[in-house]
Amino acid sequence: MDRPAAGTPIVHLYSICWNEAAMLPFFFRHYDPWVARYVFYDDGSTDGTQDMIRAHPRAELRRFERVVAESYVLSAQRLQEMMWQESRGAADWAVISAVDEHLCHPDITAYLRGCMSAGVTLVPALGYQMVAAEFPAPETLLCRTLTRGAPYEVMSKLSLFRPDALVATGFGPGRHKAEPVGELVLPEQDELRLLHYKYLGLGYSQARQALLATGLGTVDVANSFGTQYFRGDAGVARDLEQFTAASIDLAAVVPDERLTHRSRWWEAPVLQARREVVVPGQTAATRLVLVRAELLAARQALALAEAAAGERLAAAQAERDAAQAERDASQAECDVVRAELVQVAATAATDLTAARCEADAAHAALTAAATRLRGIESSLHWRLTRPSRRLLAHLPGLARRLRRVLRWCRRQWP
Repeated sequence: MDRPAAGTPIVHLYSICWNEAAMLPFFFRHYDPWVARYVFYDDGSTDGTQDMIRAHPRAELRRFERVVAESYVLSAQRLQEMMWQESRGAADWAVISAVDEHLCHPDITAYLRGCMSAGVTLVPALGYQMVAAEFPAPETLLCRTLTRGAPYEVMSKLSLFRPDALVATGFGPGRHKAEPVGELVLPEQDELRLLHYKYLGLGYSQARQALLATGLGTVDVANSFGTQYFRGDAGVARDLEQFTAASIDLAAVVPDERLTHRSRWWEAPVLQARREVVVPGQTAATRLVLVRAELLAARQALALAEAAAGERLAAAQAERDAAQAERDASQAECDVVRAELVQVAATAATDLTAARCEADAAHAALTAAATRLRGIESSLHWRLTRPSRRLLAHLPGLARRLRRVLRWCRRQWP
């Protein structure tokens, strides 16, 4: 196992890992020649990762704590902001890296010495998404053998810096951007590359993406962190195909990286404004003291702002509680009114049923009375018309008798 050569700048490397047994051999093979100390924060690996780290003589294993509930990404962001600070006064350079990220330069040791001589304090790396048709053999040195990669600005990260010069790294989620604070001196030309060995054969890539998706928390999902892990096997296959089509052989071609990496977060105006103005005769230590004083003032202002925000939050909470109490009281009144309405409705329904019964009885009585009335009317009609019927019955006889009398009278008195 190679050790850094004598006179090599002291480099401490920090990494968060989870089930990286497949990639750790490549990682150690790449970094061992120039990294003096590794510190790994493990998120509960079960594939032998922890044993491999313990077996390395320069590696230290610690437990990764999810300090932000239900969020791997935000917990990692907080840890990455703090974990390198223990290297102040102990290391020339600090590296923050994932296990599948390899910082690459043709002569990294000489490059680090040159940066130190020039006063450079942070070295952003230009990102490449590396691709391979199949997973490499265990003894492979990836940066020398697997050299096809697609320019990928998302992976242009701050992974290498002087811990004594920076007060804060200001990492964003996933370290894809940073807003460092401190003595900010960048190299005149961006030469360092970050080779992201994620797509090493379709089968490995699909399995790894699916595994990483299970490590995210509900807060990560709600904030759309790690959405690439939920693309499924078909999505991973499409990504691999697209990156392969856009890839170039970095060992054979020297790309114009001003064209391939147009967007560089470290060239943003806010960071340009933060770059340290070096005063003649002022030492780096003095500048660092001044920066730390400014940071302390900023932290105090932040503390005051947080206190004021806490008071406003408490007031808002009290108002919310009062509003909730009013809503509860209104709800209780509504429940009482609703109960009264239900009782009134029940009473009205009972009264209506009784009234309907009474109306049915009255209707029946009226029907019976009408029937009786028709009977009485029929009886009266019979009784009233009986003499007339008798008279009409005798009229024919009377008429015959009258005609006989009239004939007799004519005979007697012609």
